[in-house]
Amino acid sequence: MNGETAARLVSPIAGVFLSALAGCAGERPVSADPVVIPVPEALSPRDAAFVATIEEISRLLRDGAGPEAARRLEAVRSNEVPEAYAPAVEALGDWLLAVEVEEALSATSRVEVPRTEIAAGERIHAKVTLVNPGPHTIRLSPKARGSDAPRGILTVTFQEWGPLGARGEASVPVRFDPPEAVIGPGESVWREVPIDTPKDAPFALLEVRLAATLIPARVEAGKRPIPVRRLEVSPAVVRVFPPGWEGIAAGPLDALRKALRATSPTYDRHVLTAAALVSPADREEALRACIEALDLSNPRRQASAMAALQYLTGRTDLPFEPTVWRRWWRERVEGGNG
Repeated sequence: MNGETAARLVSPIAGVFLSALAGCAGERPVSADPVVIPVPEALSPRDAAFVATIEEISRLLRDGAGPEAARRLEAVRSNEVPEAYAPAVEALGDWLLAVEVEEALSATSRVEVPRTEIAAGERIHAKVTLVNPGPHTIRLSPKARGSDAPRGILTVTFQEWGPLGARGEASVPVRFDPPEAVIGPGESVWREVPIDTPKDAPFALLEVRLAATLIPARVEAGKRPIPVRRLEVSPAVVRVFPPGWEGIAAGPLDALRKALRATSPTYDRHVLTAAALVSPADREEALRACIEALDLSNPRRQASAMAALQYLTGRTDLPFEPTVWRRWWRERVEGGNG
């Protein structure tokens, strides 16, 4: 290289920025074409300071500090930008806008369900709803040119609660095509994704979590293409109960007490079903009833009571040992929480 310019190299900041686009910090913007510009063999103090500032803005974006990155980028733009670095500054602006749009859409968009409690065997009509809070009109292209691959994923996680304490969890990705749409400020679009639930499984409760991720092929804010990588949509949770749960739901605390006194295995899963349906106002009485059931001589009823206690308290770390749960209750009461 001679003393003035290199032959056409990627600038230091272009390299930093493009490596960030390639996947730094996880899920940020899509890759871009290299910015090829002349670069001095040795940076002047002014250029070195400029490069350091842009590197810092890139780091802030990678770390999720969008507001501070926006403030610093605005300060850069308020001064004269060296011509060689203008493409990198423009690309940073696109990245910042993409982050803002991604965060805004992810915060307001959601998975919606018509009912959050259903019977086993019913279909969940999940709606992946995209809400544009503004201020830009968003154009969403769900498919890449020349590809028919779906670019939406609804991750369905089933958490099963057995009547005597067994638990299991499994996740299934369901692929779907996001809507191709122009979404004005304050407008929304949606796509329904039906999910079937098991009909004859012997669970006492099945919690179904529905979390959606969209990977759009192209996003425009106004008429400006921006490198949005993915949109994470707020999830929904549906609780699936055994057949006949509606009768328990009519008076869950009374149904819980009745099931705890019953000796027939038929009532095994009624205990946890009823415990899951008690209102917040009755939760303390439900806990007390389950603790008292630990004094029963029926091992199955003790097990179903401890399964209900784990669900009500979230203390799935405590073992199925009545003495442990009695001690937990005693310490809770003595600590003023009972």
